Amino acid sequence: MIGKALESLLASADYAARFFSEYPEADAESLGTARVALILPASSSGRQEALEAQIKNTPSAMNLPVIEFTTTPNDNGQGIQVPWPCSIEDLPRAIDETLLDSS
Repeated sequence: MIGKALESLLASADYAARFFSEYPEADAESLGTARVALILPASSSGRQEALEAQIKNTPSAMNLPVIEFTTTPNDNGQGIQVPWPCSIEDLPRAIDETLLDSS
């Protein structure tokens, strides 16, 4: 539910967003058109780390910048960490900064 709401909020801020409840194994190449991946907090940090690893191991997405929403900051993430929850004002700022840094 949170993912779909976030997708709608991003669309209202003129971002083309697509929510996946799980890693799109069968359609992983569709990540190749993405400019940034957003990872919502998971029930375990291991699940988030596995998702980041899957993204980085997909040839079309290996250079895809990752923004990881986190409820507890840590140094284990490979992407940019954004506190969760965050405001709708902070989210576009984090996305835009990530896109600028990756270009």
